Amino acid sequence: MELKKRALKVVESLLEDSVAEDFLVDCAKFITRANYRDAVEERSIAKMCGYPICPNKLGKMPTQQYKICTKTNRVYDMTERKCFCSNFCYKASKEFEPSKH
Repeated sequence: MELKKRALKVVESLLEDSVAEDFLVDCAKFITRANYRDAVEERSIAKMCGYPICPNKLGKMPTQQYKICTKTNRVYDMTERKCFCSNFCYKASKEFEPSKH
């Protein structure tokens, strides 16, 4: 039970406007992938970039769910990408995302 409380406090702290990179790295010890994804989603609902160390606000979000890349002839689901201000933040967030479930 104590671990759940600690994880909740960590997730709440990730909802601040900007989070220090070293703090984010420390947080990984206390949260699961689901906790982190919740923080990303909550940040995007608040119109903040989902990557906690990014201070940017989200601009106008695309409404389409899929994007077709004519260069690679692939279809991409944009659901997760909409939570971030840029491809850089999306990729950085995916790399950081805790691996434990």
